Amino acid sequence: MIGTYTLTMLCEKYGVDTNKVVNKNNNILEYGEYNKIDYTLNYLINELGINPKNIEKCPSILYRNVEQIKENISFIKFENISFSNIETCLHVFSTDSNELQNTYNYVLKNYGILAIEKVTSILSVHVNIILAVESLDIKFVNRIGNLSVAVGVEWGSTNIEEIQKIIQSPEFKEHPEMFTSQTLAHAKLEEIQKIIQSPEFKEHPEMFTSTTLAHAKLEEIQKIIQGPEFKEHPELFTSTTLAHAKLEEIQKIIQSPEFKEHPELFTSQTLAHAKLEEIQILLKMDIWKEPKYTNLLTSSIVAKSKQMITKIPILLEIANFYQIEGYINTSFLLFSPSQNYALIKYLEENNLPLVENNKLNRIFGKQPGFLKKKYNIDLKNLMMIYPFDEQVLSERKTRKI
Repeated sequence: MIGTYTLTMLCEKYGVDTNKVVNKNNNILEYGEYNKIDYTLNYLINELGINPKNIEKCPSILYRNVEQIKENISFIKFENISFSNIETCLHVFSTDSNELQNTYNYVLKNYGILAIEKVTSILSVHVNIILAVESLDIKFVNRIGNLSVAVGVEWGSTNIEEIQKIIQSPEFKEHPEMFTSQTLAHAKLEEIQKIIQSPEFKEHPEMFTSTTLAHAKLEEIQKIIQGPEFKEHPELFTSTTLAHAKLEEIQKIIQSPEFKEHPELFTSQTLAHAKLEEIQILLKMDIWKEPKYTNLLTSSIVAKSKQMITKIPILLEIANFYQIEGYINTSFLLFSPSQNYALIKYLEENNLPLVENNKLNRIFGKQPGFLKKKYNIDLKNLMMIYPFDEQVLSERKTRKI
């Protein structure tokens, strides 16, 4: 057991937000021990270079067996599993070592290495759960759907009995296109039935997709569709909006001065994923006061306001250091600092220009799959070869000055 004050002091030592850790999983106060947490944080952050933000998303790892974590990491490295995938789902590290290896071997044999890279969380799932999902014989477009559903069962967002109820229902037979692995991993039959049998579904079928069934509640859908905002701005409402937005937040955004002054920056994605407070902070950032950057402020940037508030200063620091600040584009801002840094280092190491024909090199802003297919550039591998460290960049910048 560890006290809140002691945990706070310990987390501050490693740059971890205690509130996020405790809010995510307060079991740490009951099961955590000072020395073990200190040892684990030191290993994860100082030896492995794990970003504290990833630890905040998976605080349970702080009261797991460190030797078991090390054994899993050794296995993962030996099998050349992309570490950049694993560090965003740290619960994999704390899985029983024998179970992890059994799952890896089973998935590798039956689904292939690409499935492990795409659904890395599957490594934390016992083989028996995967077998139970497979026994349901669900006709997914891609068999990898079995793995996504198995992860949902492991995480407790669904169970085998609930999935059986759904696939045996009339709704499943009548609307098979709406039942993807995402739906089966997150939805409950009772909520699905309420939505499909509702007047809203019959009146606006185009606004209901597998994403809506997976994440929305009928009561919230009804509030949104019956609201004046829906009638005044129907173009801003899609299945994504219904799946993720709340009416109160939509109203705050649409009634805001920011919406009235910059309507072109607000899309269905903005309503679905952004919060007004985050949008306001983003729009007040100094970057937009510089004429050379004003054209980079787009709806795609505003939709990701929360991320952009943190990312943009770091990305500008990278651009300034490598003297490409006059050439960056929206795609550069949408990529992470780690991705852009890895691409810069790749171009430098291969004596290729960062800027060509007065534009940023065309490999920036391209999706990892396209880079692999078109240029044989494995971005995930590059990020491992050239890991980004903001502190190191700052030190280099100081020395350069």
